[in-house]
Amino acid sequence: MIASANGEDNGTAVEALGSILAAKTGDMKEGVAAFAGKRPAEFKGEW
Repeated sequence: MIASANGEDNGTAVEALGSILAAKTGDMKEGVAAFAGKRPAEFKGEW
């Protein structure tokens, strides 16, 4: 990640930012809760 901050690998930086955004979504939380509860996820398309 440090190398991408210096502009050496922009793809890595974009992937890291996308991962951060995905981790903050309501659907991500629902997916984790459904997996932990061994039940089907009920995704709502929430951010």
